[in-house]
Amino acid sequence: MDLIVIDRVADLVAEGIDLAVRVGPLRDSSLISRAFVTGPSGLFACQSYLDRRGTPASLDQLEHHDLIAINKPWARPLPMLVGDRKITIDLSGGLACDDLLTVRALVAMGLGISFLPGYLADQFDLVRVLPDLRSPFTGLYFAYPAQKFVPARVREFMAFAVSTVHRLGLHP
Repeated sequence: MDLIVIDRVADLVAEGIDLAVRVGPLRDSSLISRAFVTGPSGLFACQSYLDRRGTPASLDQLEHHDLIAINKPWARPLPMLVGDRKITIDLSGGLACDDLLTVRALVAMGLGISFLPGYLADQFDLVRVLPDLRSPFTGLYFAYPAQKFVPARVREFMAFAVSTVHRLGLHP
């Protein structure tokens, strides 16, 4: 099995890719999807940042904080939900990074507030900011082409990934 790490949405069928890991539910109904890490996502900061700068109590107060933008098309502006109402948040103006693990490290170092999946924030005891904001991005999903038989290597990799998620204490 080859592991290809790409930072784009690939056409699995056209490119002959057996399996992809995607953030959030699929839009392409020709694929089969299966959640394997789920949980809330939102805005997070570390406690030392909040002790130093205060905790924003409203969206308007975010403009007075150091924000770390995620430099991805899906996150600029960042779609969020308040109740059933869809809104967008602009986190630009300060740091911007295109890698979620680096964004998490920047937040954990106390450099600002950013959007993170809960499963990444929980590993660093980061604090949820403005918890009424919810994200439509709810986790990681396997995606694979609809076919009569799923190759054994794909089934085995998915089983391995799910067991690893369990061992790490993430929410499958």
